[in-house]
Amino acid sequence: MRLFARGCFVILALLLFMVSAKAQIQPLHGMLEYSATQCAWPTLTVEAGNGSAAYVLVLEPSLDIKNNIVGIDVVMRRPGAAREARNLLEPPYRWHGYQQYMFAASEFKSGPNGSTFGATRNIVIKNRKLSLKFTVVDVATKSTDVPSLPNDYAFNKLVLDIEVKNLQ
Repeated sequence: MRLFARGCFVILALLLFMVSAKAQIQPLHGMLEYSATQCAWPTLTVEAGNGSAAYVLVLEPSLDIKNNIVGIDVVMRRPGAAREARNLLEPPYRWHGYQQYMFAASEFKSGPNGSTFGATRNIVIKNRKLSLKFTVVDVATKSTDVPSLPNDYAFNKLVLDIEVKNLQ
């Protein structure tokens, strides 16, 4: 009987190891697009290995005092999380300043390659074993009528090609 129990334990341990070795998410390649001519803000759903929703990616605007969209953040949350929930793309430690998931319109007045992080940005989330890649495919900005503010440009359009995959 003890031999049988040990055998069951070994089989169970192997099964758990095999399940954890499988992909935690299904790789995703999609687009998120903001356009001043659209009312909706798009979302992308990252699916777990079993097909259920694991994460949701959305674009969230930052507005100036005249409601111009001067910044757009890519936000990743668990499905059903409140809008106020922490962005899972934020660094896990205390941080400040500009991050790779933040897009400021003033950076893109000369196109995607002139921005601080360039046209392509990579984020690794070690504790979730994920790798994300954002590429600015198309961007259009306009000058605002609030020249006294540091961000005197607003987005007309921002199109991001997004790839999410498991860390290797």
